[in-house]
Amino acid sequence: MKPMEHGTDGIRLDASQRAFCEAPDGNVRLLAPAGCGKTLSLLHRCHALASRATGERARFLIITFTRAARDELWERLHHSAEFAALRDLVEINTLNA
Repeated sequence: MKPMEHGTDGIRLDASQRAFCEAPDGNVRLLAPAGCGKTLSLLHRCHALASRATGERARFLIITFTRAARDELWERLHHSAEFAALRDLVEINTLNA
């Protein structure tokens, strides 16, 4: 698979974001400080996994600690054309939902 230079929206991903997006299939936890691109990285990881899925349709469950993070993910997922193909594949919830 060709290394990811840019996300699906053309925004340049840094080395740690690319490594996260290109990590092998399976469960992964993303823990990082505010403002470092977690929301964008999560959606790009879903996109990368969906694009390399074979057989069954990929499905994703994203769990966040806050409603604000959940809402931000939902907004990007539903209002960005680059993530349109993921809209029916991703469920976003808070830890206490």
